[in-house]
Amino acid sequence: MVIELDFISETPKKEEKITPKLDDKRLDKIDDISRNFITSLKAENFKDAKNYLSDLIIDQVTDKQLKALTSHNRF
Repeated sequence: MVIELDFISETPKKEEKITPKLDDKRLDKIDDISRNFITSLKAENFKDAKNYLSDLIIDQVTDKQLKALTSHNRF
C-alpha cells in the first residue's frame, strides 16, 4: 500500500499598496494647510501652528523648535 501526500504551501499574497489619488480638491486642501501653517509660523503663533502638524508629532514639537524653523527659513 502506497500513500502519497501532497503538501500545499500557502504563500501569502502580496498586498497591493494603494496610493491615494491627489485630485484638485485634495491638493487645494493641502495647499491651504501649508499656507496656514506658514502664516502661523510667521506670526510666531506656535500654538496655532502646532494644530497643523500630524498627530504623530504634535506632542513632541516644542515652541523652541518652531522658532528655530522660522529663523532658518525665509517665507
